[in-house]
Amino acid sequence: MKRNLLSQLRIGMACVFLLGLTSCAPHEITVDDYINVAKNATGGEVLEAPVQVSTDCYTFKSSQRDLEFKVWTTPDEVVMNGTNYGYSGEVSFYDDYADVLHLYYEEDILKLFEESGFEVLSRSEEYQYTESISVIIKASMTDEDKELFNQLMDGIQEITNSEQKYHREGLVVVLYSLQVWIEDNGSYYLTSYYNPGEKAAQTEVYVEGGNKALTVNSFKKTDAAGVAEVAVAEQNGIVLQFSSKNS
Repeated sequence: MKRNLLSQLRIGMACVFLLGLTSCAPHEITVDDYINVAKNATGGEVLEAPVQVSTDCYTFKSSQRDLEFKVWTTPDEVVMNGTNYGYSGEVSFYDDYADVLHLYYEEDILKLFEESGFEVLSRSEEYQYTESISVIIKASMTDEDKELFNQLMDGIQEITNSEQKYHREGLVVVLYSLQVWIEDNGSYYLTSYYNPGEKAAQTEVYVEGGNKALTVNSFKKTDAAGVAEVAVAEQNGIVLQFSSKNS
């Protein structure tokens, strides 16, 4: 599902904004430049006045909730044919809004995993927030299992919906991407997800604010050969399975 960055807010990815500076002479960086980057990163969240923490870094705090993030610059260097000619006089802007946002919901989503009968089987080492969620379910699910799975899907959707209200109308918040695997006799099979709106089978679903929650009936076992284990994404990934008490 490709997203138009002009009309969609992909919060499941780290927000990096490069400020294009086209003047021949070095551009004088002002606090307004940092503010513009912050506004672009948040997609409409209302912010308090920035606080300067160093010559090249400002912090921004939401005026609606306890959430604070940074915008900073790094000098651009001129490199040609492997030779570094030093500082170009320009800078690039970066922010950690996406990282902070995912950490904001980390406690809630880990609690949701536990309450829905799932445990963390593995997670990537880079970063601490969850973006890519792989869920392992059993080939023969009981009615209780299905209810727990649907509870998990409802909870992920509720978290995403709650974030949606902080952003301007017309931008769709995407907090998590989701894959569902079926365990059958020791092998794991990736399911396909049928989206009637797009008439296409998909193996990765983006959970978006405002969309109807997914259910266990949304996912079907594919014909692909099973694998011995479900690999966690290199960064910002987590693999869930039913905890032993529900196996």
